[in-house]
Amino acid sequence: MTVGCNTLSFAAGREDAEAVAMLAMSGFKSIDLNLNKYSVRTPVSPFWSLDGGGLSRYMETLAKTAEECGVIFGQLHSPYPTFFADEDKVPLVQAVTRRSIFVASALHSPYLVVHPNVPPAAKTAPEVEAAVEDNFKFFSAFFDDLKRHGVCIGIENMFNWDRERDEALPTVASTAECMVYMIDRLNGLCGEQCFVACLDTGHAMLTGGGDPAAMVKKLGSRLKLMHLHDNDAKRDYHRLPFTGEVDWAALAASLAEIGYDGVLSLEIKTDGSEADSAYAAARKFNEMVEKEKKAHELHS
Repeated sequence: MTVGCNTLSFAAGREDAEAVAMLAMSGFKSIDLNLNKYSVRTPVSPFWSLDGGGLSRYMETLAKTAEECGVIFGQLHSPYPTFFADEDKVPLVQAVTRRSIFVASALHSPYLVVHPNVPPAAKTAPEVEAAVEDNFKFFSAFFDDLKRHGVCIGIENMFNWDRERDEALPTVASTAECMVYMIDRLNGLCGEQCFVACLDTGHAMLTGGGDPAAMVKKLGSRLKLMHLHDNDAKRDYHRLPFTGEVDWAALAASLAEIGYDGVLSLEIKTDGSEADSAYAAARKFNEMVEKEKKAHELHS
C-alpha cells in the first residue's frame, strides 16, 4: 500500500508546493492537501477569491511539483468547520466546498474529505439526531458537482466538545453506524457512489468507543480514506502513531480483514523537523498491515 501525509503542519510558513516537496523527500508517495490553510473563518482567506487565472497558476504549480517529486494527491481536505451559527455563512461554505471539489479534480485526486455539519450546541441525543438529518440537505447541494468532476466526498467521523465538563461528546458521524447510515443514504439520494468513509483514528478514540479497529470492520468496503494519528483518548492531539493509546496492532488486523487497499495517510500536528519521523511511523504501520494481510490470506 501507499503511505501518505497531510500538508497542514508542514505548510506552516511555506507554500503548499514546498510542503509537498518536503513530504516527498521524506519518502511519502501520497499527499493529503489540506485546504484549511486557507481559512473560511473571519477574515476569510483571499485564496477563495482568486480569479480563474490565479487558481489555475496555483494548481499548475502544485501539479508540476507533484509530478517532479513522483507523488500523487491521494486526497484533499476542504476547510472546516462547515457549520456556522450565522446562516449568512452558508453560501460561503457551499462556494468554498464547490471550489475544493474543483481543485481536487484538477489535481487528479479522487477524494475530498468534508467535515459534516456539527452544531456545537447539539449535545443531547435528539439534538444530534436532528443535526444528522440536517446534513443530508448540506451534502445534497454538491451532488451535481461531484458527478461532474468525478470526485467522492469522504465523510469523517467527528466529535463535539463539552466546555463545562471539558470532555469530548459524540455527535454527527461519531459512530460507524451513523457513518454507514449517512453514506448509504447519501449515495441512494445521489444515484451514484459519491460518498465514502474517512476514518480518523484520533477522533475514534474520543467518541467512537475508543476502538477504531471495530469501526473499520463495521465500515467495511465503505472505508476508502484514513486519517492516522494518536492521542491519550482524552484530547485530539494528532500525535505520531505509536505515541498514545491507539491499538495499532488491532487496527492493522482489521484493515487486513476488510482488504483495505487505500492510502495509509497521517494527519499529524507537528513541524517540518518531524517529516522523517512521520515517514518512519507510517512505514512501520504499513508493514504491520501488510503482514496481517499475508497472515489473513494464509488462513482464508
